[in-house]
Amino acid sequence: MADQADKSKAHHESLTGTLERIVFRNPENHWTVAKLVPEGGGPPMTVVGSLFEVPEGTPLVVTGEWVRDPKFGPQLKVESYRVHSPTTLVGIERYLGSGLIDGIGPELAKRIVEKFGLSTLEVIGKEPNRLKEVSGIGESRAGKISAAWAESQHLQDVMVFLRGHGVS
Repeated sequence: MADQADKSKAHHESLTGTLERIVFRNPENHWTVAKLVPEGGGPPMTVVGSLFEVPEGTPLVVTGEWVRDPKFGPQLKVESYRVHSPTTLVGIERYLGSGLIDGIGPELAKRIVEKFGLSTLEVIGKEPNRLKEVSGIGESRAGKISAAWAESQHLQDVMVFLRGHGVS
């Protein structure tokens, strides 16, 4: 890891993983110190930078530059990030249960994923009426979840657009 930080200091690197834990977040400017667990496994890596309201459990692709903090060691200084869809059942359940989507907590996320499996995110995005097939979800709740999902997708699109134009 130390060699990786030293070698990659001069260029950008992208990491894909899950935001495991937020160590610190400044509510005024969203500057965050967090632990990202790499997709392929391995120890959590420290990422620092502006991560606008990204909750724990969110799968991310972060791009930045490795720096070495004298006190805290190697860190990826985030210059851009995007949320990416998880590809495992555990990842989907954790993503939905992270608080990112209003109306879905950990228990409901588990029931939804048990029902729809790897198609869960597609069902929520394209066939939200099918959510009523899950115990505890009626017409009203399915509508709220669908609206919250659409809003979160729109917000992600806006953030990608703004970061693409130098706004973070």
